[in-house]
Order: sequence, then C-alpha cells, then structure tokens
Amino acid sequence: MTDYLNASTWKKKTGCGNLYTTIRWKSTPQKLSPDISLEMGKGGGCAKAQLEMIARMMNLAIKLGGEIEAVKKEIKGIGCHQFPSCANAIAEAIEGFEEFRNNIEKGKVAESKTENNSTVVSSKCLDYVD
Repeated sequence: MTDYLNASTWKKKTGCGNLYTTIRWKSTPQKLSPDISLEMGKGGGCAKAQLEMIARMMNLAIKLGGEIEAVKKEIKGIGCHQFPSCANAIAEAIEGFEEFRNNIEKGKVAESKTENNSTVVSSKCLDYVD
C-alpha cells in the first residue's frame, strides 16, 4: 500500500495580520502523524519567534503521543486585544484540517472554501516514499 504525504495551508486574517497555518501529514494504515508550521504574513521579529515556538510545542506534544484534537481544545477560545487571535486562527485551521483529512479518507475531494475569513490556500497529496 502506498503512503501519502499531504499538506494543506490555511490563511486566516488576525489582528496581527494574515496567519498561514500549514499542516503536513503522512497517512499510513498505522497512524496519522501531522506536522504544523506557522507563518505571519508580514510579521517578523518577536511575532515570528512566538509562532515558531508555538508550532514546535504543538509538534512536540503530538510526537509525545498527544492528539491534534487535544491541542485544538487547549488553544480554542484564547483571546487577545486584537480579535480574532492567532490561537483561534490556529484552532480553526486544525478544524479545517480534520474536515479535509476526513474527506480524503472517505475518497472525497476537499473543496477550497472561505469561512469566517479563513481560506484553504493550498492542498497537496503526494506519493510518499520512505
């Protein structure tokens, strides 16, 4: 059976600018192993460093056996003075990822759509060889 490397990027407008959440995952019969990266459109310096730290901590939690659903539950609803917050944008991207992944597993083609200022920017499904 062929393994697949999939990647999707969600764009969400936040109070700090456009946040791009990319989730890559390798689908195998044994398990799903997602990897998350975060980029702020025009952000640099402190914002970029904070997003990199958040992504690394989420990925570490997943690698240590945590579920991406648990990560989403922990960050959903976190606010800031600039709403929507980056935390909520990440949680919404994870929700989009879960829907997208379920559609792929059911053999459906996921559509690019916009909801709550969140857009699926790109989605790829590639043959993966270890």
